[in-house]
Amino acid sequence: MLLDHERVVAARARALRGHRLRRPLGIAFAAVLVQPVAHSRNCGRVASVSHGLRLGTVGSTYKARGEGVSYFTVIRLGEAALVYAEGPLDATVAASIHDALADIVDERATPIVIDLVRVPTVNDGIVTALAAAASRAAQQGRGLELRLAAGQRFTVTGAAQLRQVMGRAYPTAA
Repeated sequence: MLLDHERVVAARARALRGHRLRRPLGIAFAAVLVQPVAHSRNCGRVASVSHGLRLGTVGSTYKARGEGVSYFTVIRLGEAALVYAEGPLDATVAASIHDALADIVDERATPIVIDLVRVPTVNDGIVTALAAAASRAAQQGRGLELRLAAGQRFTVTGAAQLRQVMGRAYPTAA
């Protein structure tokens, strides 16, 4: 039986098969940004999404689960990367998120979208992992695109800016 977040990721992946993506402007890759294959030459074609493949493979996902009901999934679509998280993010997944984001930044994924819309709380370890990724991306001239609750969107280009945004969105983690 699929868990709720797995249904969301699977539905997004099914909608993307055989399409090309334009540069993401929102969190709903499948609903908003899918264009027929004839469009956009420089984005990867999405063949399938399956769990357990190596991070960085087109159409692959990576997921980790904390002790509670907290998840994150990394979806690579050509050059783009979406980190989709659900549930409270705590120290049990902080190291995994740090490693996944380091790989994404090192592979020069662009854009890097961090979807925290369905995350009610984060701890300081998660903020530290995100800040490290924002700092590394800024050194390469890029930023992280954050999607937070209530339709908030931010592009952060450094650790200080990320900590400021996260401090407003999650005051207990600051």
